[in-house]
Amino acid sequence: MNDPIIQRLKGKSRGNQIAIAVGSSLSEEIFSIPRLAESIISHCNLDFKVQKLPQHFEKWNELIEQAEEKKSRDYLVNFVKEKVSIAKPRLIHYKVASLPISNFIDATFDRSLYKALVELGKKPTIHDWNNQAIGRWEQTHPNQPNVFFSFCNLAQPHPWYGIYEPSSRNRQNQIHLMNTAQMLENKDLLLTGFTSFEAESVLHLLSLIGSCNKVINCLSDIDNPTYWCQRGVYITDIEIDQIIDYLLPSEASQYTGWDIPIGRKLMDITRDKQYDCFLSHFGGDKPFAKRLAQDLELRGLHIWVDENEIDVGDSLSDTIQSGLSNSYSFAIILSEESLSRPWVQDELRAAYALRRKGDFKILPILYKECEIPLFLSDYAYADFRIDNQYDKGVPSLERSIRNAMLRARNKK
Repeated sequence: MNDPIIQRLKGKSRGNQIAIAVGSSLSEEIFSIPRLAESIISHCNLDFKVQKLPQHFEKWNELIEQAEEKKSRDYLVNFVKEKVSIAKPRLIHYKVASLPISNFIDATFDRSLYKALVELGKKPTIHDWNNQAIGRWEQTHPNQPNVFFSFCNLAQPHPWYGIYEPSSRNRQNQIHLMNTAQMLENKDLLLTGFTSFEAESVLHLLSLIGSCNKVINCLSDIDNPTYWCQRGVYITDIEIDQIIDYLLPSEASQYTGWDIPIGRKLMDITRDKQYDCFLSHFGGDKPFAKRLAQDLELRGLHIWVDENEIDVGDSLSDTIQSGLSNSYSFAIILSEESLSRPWVQDELRAAYALRRKGDFKILPILYKECEIPLFLSDYAYADFRIDNQYDKGVPSLERSIRNAMLRARNKK
């Protein structure tokens, strides 16, 4: 993939910093909103016309209002539920569900992506108009991904909004869109072939786009160039299957060292140090240190860690001193055992000396219960004591490393 935006998506996906919105184009056509609209018009004998099929996204709630004049809400819910009940995930749904990322938006009734996630053994957290799991999107483990739905869950006994699109139905009730926007903060959003009608009337892109870093849409036929330009959406004609194949990890379920980018593709003239962070640790904590260093490297950071930088015959003290002086920050993995090791204490003292000399940040990582050294006691620390907090701690630590690097570089 030579497209720099798609290459950017690869980097963002390695760091679990993208969300994918799945629309009607990924499902079988008979389960799409336009085809369901045609079925309702025919079944209820309605005089309801649109100039072109995608306009049913825009006119959906207007259609349902007319349909409810002839049929009850429960009747229409059961009608659509029966239509989509036979829907099965397609291969592309399984591919998307296989990505080790944590956030998805599903703008369909058939919920094929959700089914694919479950079949792959994942345990999705649902956010829709029947389940407002406020704040739960902060968990970021790919095996427990967030799935935000645009429509109510028809499996519920009495969906409050029936088959209406709720956000357009009641503009005063925007909490679901606010939650979705908060989930998208600092992430790229990949759209899977949304028309402008679906993006505006079902996804409500205008309400979400301010939270995203970048929005990319896979669209071979641009239906409304003005719409996409006004919202700053990057349009690519690369097929979504190709993009997802490119984003999939080398191994089946997670990104590993095989997916870490090799070197820097562009020379950065503002960088005067080789490493973003020096990672200090005690040998007994090495499994955790290796895991943490790898996950930070997957997010595009350059981490000094001893086993990667010290070769046979190297002077340990010289190599470590060089690593410290060539890093923008120093992260130390704190445990009772590490703080009792002279070598770790020496590294910490050296880092503290650099801190006093200039703009060099120390980042404590609390890995196991221990007595934090006095001069670190007023430092905010990254807390990794509880394993299920790991996936929240990595993005926080990454942000601190990047901020330290940017501050140092901006002062040059």
